[in-house]
Amino acid sequence: MYYFFLGMMQLPVPPAKMTVKIKGKNKTIELVNEGEANLIKDAGLTEISFDARFPNARYPWANYDSSLIGSLGQSVGNSFLKMAGNRIAQSILGVEDAFTFQGSSFYTDILEGMKTSRQPFRFIVSRMSGYNLLFSTNMLVTLEDYSIVEDAERDGTDVTCPLKLKQYRPFGTKTARMETDENGNKRLIVNDSRPSYGIEQPTVADVTRNATVWEVCRLASGGKLNFSDVMKSNAITNPLANVAGKKLRL
Repeated sequence: MYYFFLGMMQLPVPPAKMTVKIKGKNKTIELVNEGEANLIKDAGLTEISFDARFPNARYPWANYDSSLIGSLGQSVGNSFLKMAGNRIAQSILGVEDAFTFQGSSFYTDILEGMKTSRQPFRFIVSRMSGYNLLFSTNMLVTLEDYSIVEDAERDGTDVTCPLKLKQYRPFGTKTARMETDENGNKRLIVNDSRPSYGIEQPTVADVTRNATVWEVCRLASGGKLNFSDVMKSNAITNPLANVAGKKLRL
């Protein structure tokens, strides 16, 4: 089973196909009397594309867990940034009847917010086999392009959105400071300032509603936490076990 996440939003229907393009930036040059040579450079930004289907009807095979974000987000506003804010982590699973069906407009509104916010977000794909995680994709991306396609003959009332994502690498101005040791030697120290995107991660999650440790980790960190590490630190053996009423160390 595959689980797709765009920021704090889980896609209700995992895409049938996804294309990941690792762009090369090698350069071919012409050497005198030697012919062509290839200058090997670091890879460019990864590009990801797939079609996301957003149902307008209840399907037994669709996953509506991400409707929890909508229920929490309504208390802090509808903007994408607020929906992914620290209030969600603090209020984790603290609402009644949160896991309910949401129509396509719920998801297209979030996509619009991702575009207008001009902020990167986490793209996560978890590939599960039973209780075992096969491997995962987890990277910071931006939403480059998306379309809203309504094809009644093929999809009925559902909406399909072809998405194009691009890897985002944080950058910015670096600052440095001069330090002097006890021997009077001076050295330049570059300050490591890494920008933080998404929600502020709590150290403890007080789970007040039915949820698994996997869901708690996803909501508390936006996908940055390794749920297997949280399981070990809390002596949990089943990632799908209900942890309602527990305080989990993150």
